[in-house]
Amino acid sequence: MTVQGIRNAGFIRLFPVSNNKNNSGHINFAQNNSSDSFELSQSFVKSTLAKKLNEIAEELSGDNKNEEAIIHYNNAIIAKPDYIAPYYGLSRVYKKTGQTKQAIETYNQLLQFHPEEIEAQTLSGHCYKKLEDYENARKSFQKAYEQDPKYDFASRSLKEIDNLILMQSNPKLAAKIKNEQVQNNLKASLNIITQASHPSIIKKLSAVNYSFDNTDALSGHQNIAQYEHNKKRIVITDEYIWAAPEVIAAYLAHENIHAGDKDGITSVYEEQDAYEASIKFWIHNNNGVKDPELDYAADLYQKSPQVLRDRVAVIYRSRDKSIPEYSPNHIPPSASIGIRDSLRFKLYDLF
Repeated sequence: MTVQGIRNAGFIRLFPVSNNKNNSGHINFAQNNSSDSFELSQSFVKSTLAKKLNEIAEELSGDNKNEEAIIHYNNAIIAKPDYIAPYYGLSRVYKKTGQTKQAIETYNQLLQFHPEEIEAQTLSGHCYKKLEDYENARKSFQKAYEQDPKYDFASRSLKEIDNLILMQSNPKLAAKIKNEQVQNNLKASLNIITQASHPSIIKKLSAVNYSFDNTDALSGHQNIAQYEHNKKRIVITDEYIWAAPEVIAAYLAHENIHAGDKDGITSVYEEQDAYEASIKFWIHNNNGVKDPELDYAADLYQKSPQVLRDRVAVIYRSRDKSIPEYSPNHIPPSASIGIRDSLRFKLYDLF
Protein backbone atom coordinates (compact mmCIF):
# COMPACT_ATOMS: atom_id res chain seq x y z
CA MET A 1 0.00 0.00 0.00
CA THR A 2 2.88 2.34 -0.72
CA VAL A 3 2.46 3.65 -4.26
CA GLN A 4 -1.01 3.90 -5.74
CA GLY A 5 -1.26 1.77 -8.85
CA ILE A 6 1.25 -0.68 -7.40
CA ARG A 7 -0.72 -1.14 -4.20
CA ASN A 8 -4.14 0.34 -3.68
CA ALA A 9 -4.95 2.37 -0.58
CA GLY A 10 -7.77 0.70 1.27
CA PHE A 11 -9.76 -0.10 4.37
CA ILE A 12 -8.56 -3.30 6.01
CA ARG A 13 -9.92 -4.89 9.15
CA LEU A 14 -8.36 -3.50 12.30
CA PHE A 15 -9.19 -6.82 13.87
CA PRO A 16 -10.61 -9.99 12.34
CA VAL A 17 -14.32 -10.07 13.03
CA SER A 18 -13.90 -13.09 15.26
CA ASN A 19 -11.35 -11.39 17.52
CA ASN A 20 -13.51 -8.64 18.91
CA LYS A 21 -14.43 -10.63 22.00
CA ASN A 22 -12.64 -10.38 25.30
CA ASN A 23 -14.80 -11.96 27.99
CA SER A 24 -12.22 -11.95 30.77
CA GLY A 25 -14.39 -13.60 33.42
CA HIS A 26 -13.70 -10.76 35.84
CA ILE A 27 -14.90 -11.35 39.42
CA ASN A 28 -15.95 -8.61 41.81
CA PHE A 29 -14.73 -9.84 45.21
CA ALA A 30 -16.34 -6.92 47.03
CA GLN A 31 -19.78 -8.39 46.38
CA ASN A 32 -19.08 -11.76 48.04
CA ASN A 33 -18.73 -12.84 51.66
CA SER A 34 -16.00 -14.97 53.21
CA SER A 35 -18.03 -18.18 53.00
CA ASP A 36 -17.62 -18.08 49.24
CA SER A 37 -13.89 -17.38 49.35
CA PHE A 38 -12.74 -20.86 48.32
CA GLU A 39 -15.15 -20.99 45.39
CA LEU A 40 -14.12 -17.49 44.34
CA SER A 41 -10.47 -18.40 44.62
CA GLN A 42 -10.97 -21.44 42.38
CA SER A 43 -12.95 -19.38 39.87
CA PHE A 44 -10.28 -16.68 39.84
CA VAL A 45 -7.55 -19.25 39.18
CA LYS A 46 -9.54 -20.78 36.33
CA SER A 47 -10.27 -17.38 34.79
CA THR A 48 -6.63 -16.32 35.04
CA LEU A 49 -5.40 -19.60 33.58
CA ALA A 50 -7.89 -19.50 30.71
CA LYS A 51 -6.95 -15.92 29.85
CA LYS A 52 -3.22 -16.75 29.89
CA LEU A 53 -3.71 -19.86 27.73
CA ASN A 54 -5.76 -17.80 25.26
CA GLU A 55 -3.01 -15.16 25.07
CA ILE A 56 -0.43 -17.84 24.31
CA ALA A 57 -2.72 -19.36 21.70
CA GLU A 58 -3.15 -15.96 20.04
CA GLU A 59 0.63 -15.55 19.78
CA LEU A 60 1.02 -19.05 18.36
CA SER A 61 -1.76 -18.43 15.86
CA GLY A 62 -0.13 -15.18 14.78
CA ASP A 63 3.08 -17.12 14.13
CA ASN A 64 1.12 -19.76 12.13
CA LYS A 65 1.91 -22.43 14.73
CA ASN A 66 -1.60 -23.69 14.27
CA GLU A 67 -1.42 -27.14 15.90
CA GLU A 68 0.05 -25.68 19.07
CA ALA A 69 -2.49 -22.86 19.01
CA ILE A 70 -5.35 -25.37 18.78
CA ILE A 71 -4.05 -27.20 21.87
CA HIS A 72 -3.83 -23.98 23.91
CA TYR A 73 -7.24 -22.71 22.80
CA ASN A 74 -8.79 -26.05 23.79
CA ASN A 75 -7.03 -25.95 27.14
CA ALA A 76 -8.35 -22.43 27.72
CA ILE A 77 -11.88 -23.69 27.04
CA ILE A 78 -11.39 -26.64 29.40
CA ALA A 79 -10.16 -24.27 32.11
CA LYS A 80 -13.22 -22.03 31.77
CA PRO A 81 -15.92 -23.33 29.41
CA ASP A 82 -17.96 -20.10 29.48
CA TYR A 83 -14.98 -17.90 28.48
CA ILE A 84 -15.85 -16.53 25.04
CA ALA A 85 -12.52 -15.50 23.48
CA PRO A 86 -10.87 -18.92 22.88
CA TYR A 87 -13.90 -20.24 20.99
CA TYR A 88 -13.51 -17.50 18.39
CA GLY A 89 -9.75 -18.00 18.19
CA LEU A 90 -10.07 -21.76 17.86
CA SER A 91 -12.74 -21.44 15.16
CA ARG A 92 -10.56 -19.00 13.27
CA VAL A 93 -7.59 -21.41 13.27
CA TYR A 94 -9.82 -24.30 12.22
CA LYS A 95 -11.10 -22.25 9.27
CA LYS A 96 -7.59 -21.16 8.36
CA THR A 97 -6.41 -24.76 8.26
CA GLY A 98 -9.41 -26.02 6.29
CA GLN A 99 -11.09 -27.76 9.23
CA THR A 100 -14.44 -26.11 8.58
CA LYS A 101 -16.61 -28.74 10.28
CA GLN A 102 -14.55 -28.41 13.46
CA ALA A 103 -15.05 -24.63 13.28
CA ILE A 104 -18.83 -25.16 13.14
CA GLU A 105 -18.68 -27.53 16.12
CA THR A 106 -16.72 -24.90 18.06
CA TYR A 107 -19.24 -22.16 17.30
CA ASN A 108 -22.08 -24.48 18.34
CA GLN A 109 -20.27 -25.25 21.57
CA LEU A 110 -19.95 -21.54 22.28
CA LEU A 111 -23.62 -20.97 21.49
CA GLN A 112 -24.58 -23.55 24.12
CA PHE A 113 -23.03 -21.30 26.77
CA HIS A 114 -23.82 -17.97 25.09
CA PRO A 115 -26.86 -18.25 22.77
CA GLU A 116 -26.85 -14.45 22.50
CA GLU A 117 -23.56 -14.51 20.55
CA ILE A 118 -25.01 -13.31 17.26
CA GLU A 119 -21.54 -13.08 15.74
CA ALA A 120 -20.85 -16.77 16.35
CA GLN A 121 -24.25 -17.62 14.88
CA THR A 122 -23.44 -15.65 11.73
CA LEU A 123 -19.91 -16.99 11.38
CA SER A 124 -21.25 -20.52 11.75
CA GLY A 125 -23.49 -19.81 8.75
CA HIS A 126 -20.49 -18.73 6.71
CA CYS A 127 -18.79 -22.02 7.50
CA TYR A 128 -21.84 -23.89 6.21
CA LYS A 129 -21.77 -21.65 3.12
CA LYS A 130 -18.13 -22.57 2.52
CA LEU A 131 -19.18 -26.23 2.59
CA GLU A 132 -21.97 -25.32 0.12
CA ASP A 133 -24.53 -26.42 2.67
CA TYR A 134 -26.83 -23.53 1.86
CA GLU A 135 -29.79 -24.88 3.80
CA ASN A 136 -27.96 -24.89 7.14
CA ALA A 137 -26.20 -21.65 6.25
CA ARG A 138 -29.56 -19.99 5.76
CA LYS A 139 -30.86 -21.38 9.06
CA SER A 140 -27.87 -19.87 10.89
CA PHE A 141 -28.22 -16.50 9.18
CA GLN A 142 -31.99 -16.43 9.75
CA LYS A 143 -31.54 -17.16 13.46
CA ALA A 144 -28.94 -14.40 13.77
CA TYR A 145 -31.13 -11.97 11.84
CA GLU A 146 -34.10 -12.72 14.08
CA GLN A 147 -31.95 -11.91 17.11
CA ASP A 148 -31.21 -8.45 15.73
CA PRO A 149 -32.42 -7.31 12.26
CA LYS A 150 -30.13 -4.26 12.55
CA TYR A 151 -27.02 -6.44 12.73
CA ASP A 152 -25.84 -6.02 9.17
CA PHE A 153 -23.39 -8.92 9.12
CA ALA A 154 -26.37 -11.28 9.56
CA SER A 155 -28.71 -9.27 7.34
CA ARG A 156 -26.38 -9.09 4.35
CA SER A 157 -25.41 -12.75 4.78
CA LEU A 158 -29.06 -13.80 4.69
CA LYS A 159 -29.73 -11.78 1.53
CA GLU A 160 -26.65 -13.24 -0.15
CA ILE A 161 -27.52 -16.84 0.68
CA ASP A 162 -31.08 -16.35 -0.60
CA ASN A 163 -29.62 -15.16 -3.90
CA LEU A 164 -27.24 -18.13 -4.05
CA ILE A 165 -30.14 -20.52 -3.42
CA LEU A 166 -32.18 -18.81 -6.14
CA MET A 167 -29.18 -19.09 -8.48
CA GLN A 168 -29.51 -22.87 -8.34
CA SER A 169 -33.09 -22.90 -9.64
CA ASN A 170 -33.34 -19.66 -11.63
CA PRO A 171 -29.89 -18.25 -12.47
CA LYS A 172 -31.22 -15.52 -14.77
CA LEU A 173 -33.53 -14.10 -12.14
CA ALA A 174 -30.84 -14.36 -9.46
CA ALA A 175 -28.35 -12.49 -11.67
CA LYS A 176 -30.94 -9.81 -12.42
CA ILE A 177 -31.73 -9.30 -8.73
CA LYS A 178 -28.02 -9.16 -7.86
CA ASN A 179 -27.32 -6.58 -10.57
CA GLU A 180 -30.22 -4.44 -9.37
CA GLN A 181 -28.86 -4.70 -5.81
CA VAL A 182 -25.45 -3.45 -6.99
CA GLN A 183 -26.93 -0.41 -8.73
CA ASN A 184 -29.45 0.42 -6.00
CA ASN A 185 -26.96 -0.01 -3.17
CA LEU A 186 -24.35 2.27 -4.73
CA LYS A 187 -27.02 4.87 -5.48
CA ALA A 188 -28.42 4.73 -1.93
CA SER A 189 -24.92 4.89 -0.42
CA LEU A 190 -23.97 7.94 -2.46
CA ASN A 191 -27.26 9.56 -1.52
CA ILE A 192 -26.38 9.17 2.18
CA ILE A 193 -22.99 10.79 1.54
CA THR A 194 -24.58 13.61 -0.44
CA GLN A 195 -27.06 14.41 2.30
CA ALA A 196 -24.49 14.27 5.10
CA SER A 197 -21.34 15.76 3.56
CA HIS A 198 -19.88 19.15 2.81
CA PRO A 199 -20.21 20.27 -0.85
CA SER A 200 -16.42 20.08 -1.26
CA ILE A 201 -16.50 16.36 -0.46
CA ILE A 202 -19.38 15.78 -2.86
CA LYS A 203 -17.39 17.53 -5.59
CA LYS A 204 -14.42 15.22 -5.02
CA LEU A 205 -16.63 12.15 -5.12
CA SER A 206 -18.17 13.22 -8.42
CA ALA A 207 -14.77 12.80 -10.08
CA VAL A 208 -14.46 9.16 -9.01
CA ASN A 209 -16.09 5.96 -10.27
CA TYR A 210 -17.54 3.36 -7.90
CA SER A 211 -18.03 -0.37 -8.11
CA PHE A 212 -18.27 -3.66 -6.26
CA ASP A 213 -15.44 -5.95 -7.29
CA ASN A 214 -12.61 -8.13 -6.05
CA THR A 215 -10.21 -6.20 -3.84
CA ASP A 216 -6.53 -6.61 -3.07
CA ALA A 217 -5.22 -8.60 -0.12
CA LEU A 218 -2.52 -7.39 2.25
CA SER A 219 -0.68 -10.09 4.22
CA GLY A 220 -3.59 -12.43 3.61
CA HIS A 221 -6.23 -9.90 4.67
CA GLN A 222 -8.58 -8.70 1.93
CA ASN A 223 -9.39 -5.01 1.69
CA ILE A 224 -13.00 -4.20 2.49
CA ALA A 225 -12.64 -1.15 0.24
CA GLN A 226 -9.84 0.48 -1.74
CA TYR A 227 -9.07 3.48 -3.90
CA GLU A 228 -7.35 2.69 -7.20
CA HIS A 229 -5.39 5.78 -8.13
CA ASN A 230 -4.60 4.78 -11.73
CA LYS A 231 -8.25 4.04 -12.51
CA LYS A 232 -9.70 6.84 -10.37
CA ARG A 233 -12.22 4.49 -8.84
CA ILE A 234 -13.32 3.32 -5.41
CA VAL A 235 -13.97 -0.41 -5.09
CA ILE A 236 -15.99 -2.07 -2.35
CA THR A 237 -15.41 -5.80 -1.96
CA ASP A 238 -18.13 -7.76 -3.73
CA GLU A 239 -18.71 -9.58 -0.43
CA TYR A 240 -20.55 -6.40 0.64
CA ILE A 241 -22.99 -6.18 -2.28
CA TRP A 242 -25.85 -6.96 0.13
CA ALA A 243 -24.63 -4.69 2.93
CA ALA A 244 -26.72 -1.79 4.21
CA PRO A 245 -26.04 1.47 2.31
CA GLU A 246 -25.03 3.08 5.61
CA VAL A 247 -22.15 0.60 5.82
CA ILE A 248 -21.08 1.24 2.22
CA ALA A 249 -21.28 5.01 2.73
CA ALA A 250 -18.86 4.80 5.65
CA TYR A 251 -16.31 2.98 3.49
CA LEU A 252 -16.79 5.54 0.72
CA ALA A 253 -16.03 8.26 3.27
CA HIS A 254 -12.79 6.45 4.08
CA GLU A 255 -11.73 6.06 0.45
CA ASN A 256 -12.63 9.66 -0.31
CA ILE A 257 -9.64 10.71 1.81
CA HIS A 258 -7.37 8.68 -0.49
CA ALA A 259 -9.10 9.92 -3.63
CA GLY A 260 -9.01 13.54 -2.55
CA ASP A 261 -5.33 14.07 -1.80
CA LYS A 262 -4.13 13.37 -5.37
CA ASP A 263 -0.52 12.64 -4.42
CA GLY A 264 -0.51 8.96 -5.45
CA ILE A 265 1.06 7.69 -2.23
CA THR A 266 -0.53 6.37 0.94
CA SER A 267 1.02 6.31 4.39
CA VAL A 268 0.33 5.42 8.00
CA TYR A 269 -0.72 9.01 8.68
CA GLU A 270 -3.05 9.04 5.66
CA GLU A 271 -4.69 5.78 6.75
CA GLN A 272 -5.18 7.25 10.21
CA ASP A 273 -6.88 10.31 8.68
CA ALA A 274 -9.06 8.07 6.49
CA TYR A 275 -10.17 5.84 9.36
CA GLU A 276 -10.97 8.82 11.54
CA ALA A 277 -13.07 10.39 8.76
CA SER A 278 -15.01 7.19 8.08
CA ILE A 279 -15.68 6.43 11.73
CA LYS A 280 -16.86 9.96 12.49
CA PHE A 281 -19.18 9.60 9.50
CA TRP A 282 -20.37 6.19 10.72
CA ILE A 283 -21.12 7.41 14.24
CA HIS A 284 -23.36 10.20 12.92
CA ASN A 285 -24.96 8.37 9.98
CA ASN A 286 -25.39 4.69 10.86
CA ASN A 287 -29.17 5.06 11.43
CA GLY A 288 -29.08 2.28 14.00
CA VAL A 289 -27.38 -0.22 11.68
CA LYS A 290 -24.74 -2.35 13.40
CA ASP A 291 -21.55 -3.60 11.76
CA PRO A 292 -18.88 -5.50 13.73
CA GLU A 293 -15.84 -3.88 12.08
CA LEU A 294 -17.14 -0.30 12.03
CA ASP A 295 -18.56 -0.60 15.55
CA TYR A 296 -15.24 -1.93 16.82
CA ALA A 297 -13.40 1.04 15.30
CA ALA A 298 -16.08 3.40 16.66
CA ASP A 299 -15.56 2.01 20.16
CA LEU A 300 -11.85 2.77 19.86
CA TYR A 301 -12.56 6.28 18.57
CA GLN A 302 -15.01 7.05 21.38
CA LYS A 303 -12.42 6.05 23.94
CA SER A 304 -10.13 8.55 22.26
CA PRO A 305 -9.37 9.43 18.62
CA GLN A 306 -5.75 8.67 19.41
CA VAL A 307 -6.64 5.12 20.50
CA LEU A 308 -8.10 4.50 17.04
CA ARG A 309 -5.11 6.13 15.31
CA ASP A 310 -2.70 4.01 17.35
CA ARG A 311 -4.55 0.83 16.42
CA VAL A 312 -4.51 1.76 12.73
CA ALA A 313 -0.77 2.43 12.88
CA VAL A 314 -0.03 -0.93 14.52
CA ILE A 315 -2.06 -2.88 11.97
CA TYR A 316 -0.68 -1.17 8.85
CA ARG A 317 2.93 -1.30 10.02
CA SER A 318 2.59 -5.00 10.79
CA ARG A 319 0.96 -5.88 7.46
CA ASP A 320 3.02 -3.66 5.16
CA LYS A 321 6.64 -3.23 6.21
CA SER A 322 7.28 -0.77 3.36
CA ILE A 323 4.48 1.71 4.12
CA PRO A 324 5.91 5.18 4.91
CA GLU A 325 4.91 7.09 8.02
CA TYR A 326 3.87 10.18 6.03
CA SER A 327 2.93 11.07 2.47
CA PRO A 328 3.11 14.50 0.76
CA ASN A 329 -0.46 15.56 1.60
CA HIS A 330 -0.64 13.78 4.95
CA ILE A 331 2.02 15.22 7.20
CA PRO A 332 1.46 16.55 10.73
CA PRO A 333 1.49 20.38 10.84
CA SER A 334 4.53 20.21 13.10
CA ALA A 335 6.58 18.19 10.61
CA SER A 336 9.67 19.87 9.32
CA ILE A 337 10.08 21.21 5.80
CA GLY A 338 12.88 18.72 5.37
CA ILE A 339 10.44 15.81 5.70
CA ARG A 340 8.06 17.41 3.19
CA ASP A 341 10.84 18.03 0.67
CA SER A 342 12.12 14.48 1.08
CA LEU A 343 8.68 13.00 0.46
CA ARG A 344 8.11 15.12 -2.61
CA PHE A 345 11.49 14.05 -4.00
CA LYS A 346 10.57 10.39 -3.50
CA LEU A 347 7.19 10.95 -5.16
CA TYR A 348 8.63 12.53 -8.29
CA ASP A 349 11.36 9.92 -8.44
CA LEU A 350 8.76 7.18 -8.53
CA PHE A 351 6.89 8.46 -11.62
